Amino acid sequence: MTRKRLGWLVGAGALLLALVLTLPLHIGQLLPGKSDHVPDAPGQGLPEALEQLRGDNDLVRPQAVTHGARPRLHSTAYGRQETRLSDGTAAMPALDDEALIALAESDATESPAWRAYYLCMAVAPEDPGAPSPHAQRLLDQVPWSKEALEEARTYLITRGSTDSIDTSVATRGSFLTALRCLGKADGVPESALDALATDANRISTPIPVLEASDALSQLGRPLKPSTAVSDWRSEATAQSCTEADAAQLAAQRILSPSTRLPQESAQCLKAGIGSDNPQTRWLARRALPQEKSIKTRADFDDKGLVVETPNQKGNLRATYEAARALAITGTHKQAPDWLTDAVRKLSNERELPPETMSWSP
Repeated sequence: MTRKRLGWLVGAGALLLALVLTLPLHIGQLLPGKSDHVPDAPGQGLPEALEQLRGDNDLVRPQAVTHGARPRLHSTAYGRQETRLSDGTAAMPALDDEALIALAESDATESPAWRAYYLCMAVAPEDPGAPSPHAQRLLDQVPWSKEALEEARTYLITRGSTDSIDTSVATRGSFLTALRCLGKADGVPESALDALATDANRISTPIPVLEASDALSQLGRPLKPSTAVSDWRSEATAQSCTEADAAQLAAQRILSPSTRLPQESAQCLKAGIGSDNPQTRWLARRALPQEKSIKTRADFDDKGLVVETPNQKGNLRATYEAARALAITGTHKQAPDWLTDAVRKLSNERELPPETMSWSP
């Protein structure tokens, strides 16, 4: 099928024969002023109902059921920080301490020190490293509190000898932030702080340097980013922007706000505000505080925890069949903009299978 032939999909709104059977078409609604059950035109309300089948890639999903959604400690920590920057603390749901502790205890994927760091991030009203009696009370209630403090102190002193320097600097910065939050930073030797500052100045990757800079600045030891960090570049554009690109560009901008980015990199940085990853969104909002029009994507449960949902992607078949449904019901001109834009982009990337040529609206 040629790109020209694909044009009808954009015009029709590109949407799913199955929708005729599975989505509410309001056929049984009463018309205004009628006393009997006279149906509306078939398909009325279909374009609006498609929102529940919108995939994260702006194609149509075969079914509306969301799968894999559950609260996560990492998502709660960064999601609450990102929401504070985007919508303000007043708009953020209250956090249930018992639910947060239970979540931290059940997260076997993170070590005790990392769980302590995420606790601090989750409850911090602003500066995650500011001494927090709230975080201290929470940590006192878990059986691994001493392990968390010891792990953080030991890593800062030994520098994580088996880790790469980038990983070591980023981890030491995070653990130092956690120790300050928990009122235990005084136990870190000055030599460990000096080593962190020295190592941070040896690398050019923005995120590890930012982690170290945040932690050391909290202790009155601000880092001056090296020229290498200021010169760090990504060739990414908004169309070829990876998660890592957006996050690193955000960290670079926070460290060197006066550095001018190429237009393509600036687009990638802005795209980070809409990322699926709450850490990337948090960094991007720190880098672009003026961007208030893009709302947070954090999804809170009734305990104030942030739910992590795997990508719910649509596919080409469901999208094509949805287009048939719109065309058959005569509602193709009301197709959602997000769908027509996605199909227009798709038409520039690939051709549809031959069977899509078998009919026209």
